[in-house]
Amino acid sequence: MNKRSLTLVELLMVVCLIFVLIGMYGICFNYMAHIAKETALRYELNNVRSAITYYKIINNKLPADLKELSEKALTIETEYGINKKRIFAESLRLDDKGDLVDPFYNKYSYDSQTGRFGSLTNGYEVW
Repeated sequence: MNKRSLTLVELLMVVCLIFVLIGMYGICFNYMAHIAKETALRYELNNVRSAITYYKIINNKLPADLKELSEKALTIETEYGINKKRIFAESLRLDDKGDLVDPFYNKYSYDSQTGRFGSLTNGYEVW
């Protein structure tokens, strides 16, 4: 008989190789997800800081809390006479209590006296 079939050792080698490849993919995916969250955090910090500055320019004061940025709207009249309402900071991530959270799902810190805004995620407090 010339029938060739896989032995138990060959089958185990193939299964082990598949698990190694899945593990490598998982590590790579986790790293890329972390990089994406860092990039999102950088952009969100920049956008909210810009919204705080814009709010201060329009209202001559800093917002009392971050919720004001997502609740208060500014009416802008365009050159064609159309009134548009713009919220200072739209589509922000909120937790169950309605507080702003960063891409790592930690709260942001905000000082209404100085206008200082940042993340409370470990390692990103000084961004």
